[in-house]
Amino acid sequence: GYSLVVFPEAERSMTNKVKRFHKGAFFLAEKYGLDVLPVYIHGNSEVMPKNDFMIHDGAITVKVGQRILKDDLSFGKNYSERTKKIQQYFRKEFAKTRTELEDENYFRNALFNSFLYKENEVLQAVKNDFDSNKTHYFNLNKIISPKEKILHLSGDFGQTDVLLALNQAERKITNYTSDPERRAIAKQNYVAKRRNLNYSDTLPDGKEFDILLVSDENWDGNTGDFKRIILFKINKSFRDERYSMVITQKEIRVFEKVN
Repeated sequence: GYSLVVFPEAERSMTNKVKRFHKGAFFLAEKYGLDVLPVYIHGNSEVMPKNDFMIHDGAITVKVGQRILKDDLSFGKNYSERTKKIQQYFRKEFAKTRTELEDENYFRNALFNSFLYKENEVLQAVKNDFDSNKTHYFNLNKIISPKEKILHLSGDFGQTDVLLALNQAERKITNYTSDPERRAIAKQNYVAKRRNLNYSDTLPDGKEFDILLVSDENWDGNTGDFKRIILFKINKSFRDERYSMVITQKEIRVFEKVN
C-alpha cells in the first residue's frame, strides 16, 4: 500500500549529466510486480549543485513521464536488463526536457556568478560580451556534440569555455589564451575546477583533439590536423585545401576535413 520514490543515481550531482543507475529500484519493481514511473528533475544542478554553499537564483522543474508497465518487455526481461534500458530511455527523455527548458539565457546567471569575485571591469566585460553574443553562444553549443575533445584558442576571460562546459559536462576542453593575464583569470574560475577544463600555459600540438575552436583575432592561421575547425566571433579569412566550409552563420564558421 505504500508508494516508493527511488533516486537510482544514489547521489546528487554537481552537473546536469544523468549518472549511472543502480539496480535496487528495478529489483524491487521486479520482486513486487510494480510499474516504473519516471520523474525528471531539471534545474537542480544549477540551483542547488552538490557541495555548493548557497542556493542560486533559478527554477527547478519536475516532470512526470510516461509509466513503464511491469510487463513491457521492450525494456528487458529482468531487472538487470531493465536498469540499463530504462537508464538509456531516461537520458533521452531528460535531454528532450533540457531542450524545451534551456533557452539562450539559461546559463546566464551561472556564468556571471562564476566571475563574481573578479575585478569589476572583468565581470562587466563578460556581461557585455554575453548580452551581445548569447544567441551565437547558444548556436555554438548546438554545433559541438557533448563528447568531443576541444582545443580552444581564445582571447577572452574563459567565458566561452564556461558556457560550453556548463551546457555539457562531458566535454573535454583545453584552452590556450595568448594573454597571460586573461589566462590567469580564466584558470581561477571555479567552473574549471568542476568540469573538464584545462588552461595550458603553452600551445598544445593538437594531436588528441577533435575540434579546433578559434576565437582569438591574433590567430596565425596554423591548424594542425583536426576533424573540424570552428571560427567563432572573429573575422579572419581561412583557406586550407584540406577543409571545406559546412556551416556558416553570423559569428560562426565551421570547416570540416575532406576525406
